[in-house]
Amino acid sequence: MLILIVDDEKMQREMLQGFLEKQGYKVLTASGGNEALHIFETAPVQLVLLDHRMEDMNGDEVLEKMRRASPLVRAIMITAYGDVTTAVKVMQLGADDFMEKPVDLTELLEKIRRIEQSFAVQEESEKITESLERAELPLSIIGSSRPMQELLRLADYVFYQSKFCKQAADIHLGCRKDRFEILYNPVDTKRFLPAATRTEGRKLLLAGSHHQLYRVRTAVETIDRLREKIPDIHLTIAGKFCWQHDPAEAKGQLLSLIRDLDLTEKVSIEGAYSQQQVVALMQNHHVLLHTKYNDPCPRLVAEALACGLPVVYSSSGGVPELVGTEAGIGVTTPFDWEKLHPPSPEKLATAVVEIFSDYSRYASAARMQAEMALDVRPWRERHKEIFKTILQ
Repeated sequence: MLILIVDDEKMQREMLQGFLEKQGYKVLTASGGNEALHIFETAPVQLVLLDHRMEDMNGDEVLEKMRRASPLVRAIMITAYGDVTTAVKVMQLGADDFMEKPVDLTELLEKIRRIEQSFAVQEESEKITESLERAELPLSIIGSSRPMQELLRLADYVFYQSKFCKQAADIHLGCRKDRFEILYNPVDTKRFLPAATRTEGRKLLLAGSHHQLYRVRTAVETIDRLREKIPDIHLTIAGKFCWQHDPAEAKGQLLSLIRDLDLTEKVSIEGAYSQQQVVALMQNHHVLLHTKYNDPCPRLVAEALACGLPVVYSSSGGVPELVGTEAGIGVTTPFDWEKLHPPSPEKLATAVVEIFSDYSRYASAARMQAEMALDVRPWRERHKEIFKTILQ
């Protein structure tokens, strides 16, 4: 791991550098904020030890600029003013931790090793996620992740993103009995808003990164069942096509499926989209079709609800918790940790018909669900409360 030490006191820099190099870490140093930002642009820094108060630029400003350039950078803020208010402020800016001067080297090493452990967890988690998305592997593979088990044990407090996530973690990583809560992925309801004027027709949206063919196939087959029941029905498939290593090959499979079912007039493909485009994408549709099985807590669903889109979905994973009882309709699937069970296109089509039969009610309920249960502001405040409690 490459560590950057930023401090305008030469003695402090050299002391920390010498100590960490003896522990086997690669270390760079900077005497101020501007020099640190220059190094950060050219070196693959993973962790920054950052003095809170420096002459040319304070640590808050340096960290904010670093995180703007690389949101994944980790940081420990070092301050001579170790009060709770300062600690909460630096944690809000994205610091992993803070320490008071003079620095306790044993404590510092422990904090660094915990961050290093989290890198290992993140890397392993990404590998597992990719494997799970690309193939029908048993979910019990997660149980072999010792770094994740250890991280869960060491955590002062745990936020699970859904009850389903808690259940999965209990089974595969070990049951946590205290100092946890369920806190769903949030959405900014002031940014994600319903369209001022809803678009014409009846348009379904399938979005996200599609790691498995069944997700798009199920959606296309649903439109096939709907074309006679709802003549003006249309499906947009947006996002990345990832079930083949070559996205062009995956897109070719999808186009063949659409042509084979004679649905070229009913299905359009938009491909990948950015966060800047997602609100307009949502507002140009009426219903989110979410076909993924056992999706733990998709932010996409929260964003759709905030834009007033009812959701028709596989009633599995954490999605039923997000949608609630009024903001959409779920299609029942078997509960299974080992195999995928795509939702029935016939049942999805029936749910879409029901949504459009009372669309205004479902759309209003979708927006209300986002405002009442998924808004980012209470989510943020709850994190502040927990951080203050832990730090005190």
